[in-house]
Amino acid sequence: WWVTRTEPIPETLEALEDDPRTLVIPGLPGQPPLDLGALEGKTVVFIGSGTWSAKSAEGEVINRALSRWVLPESTVGYVVADAAGLGLFRDDIEATMTSFASEIRFPLYVDYQSAFLDTFKLPKGHHALVVLGPDGTVLGRWSGGVEGEMLADVQAMLGATEAAPGPAMPAQLRV
Repeated sequence: WWVTRTEPIPETLEALEDDPRTLVIPGLPGQPPLDLGALEGKTVVFIGSGTWSAKSAEGEVINRALSRWVLPESTVGYVVADAAGLGLFRDDIEATMTSFASEIRFPLYVDYQSAFLDTFKLPKGHHALVVLGPDGTVLGRWSGGVEGEMLADVQAMLGATEAAPGPAMPAQLRV
């Protein structure tokens, strides 16, 4: 229960206590650590997930948008999976996540200490989204789904655009 608990989403997220640029999350085998201080000069989007939110529809809209948006070269993204309390299963988790990482757009990191959620003061058990500006300032933090006007705000923060439609199907293939 303690590992997979879901905390309530507060009306207002707590203020940050620590500079997020000091956060370093170890990488999967063969992957460099995720050092937030080294991301200066980039706009960065972090998607937070875990066993508790992986099957939830809560982040579906923003995840689909992030998968289709065209991002400028100055914008990068990362997925941080919260696995606090599951260090005993590290080998199995890393084997699964390494395999899964090849299927997603952004590099995937596993956080066994909940350092990401703790640093950004996000409740456990929900889809999370954090956007940092090029100077390391927090432009936005969300817990739960991001839709509607918030989705448009995230798109603007990232400088993202919708992909151009592909070519039409050739007439001889249409039924």
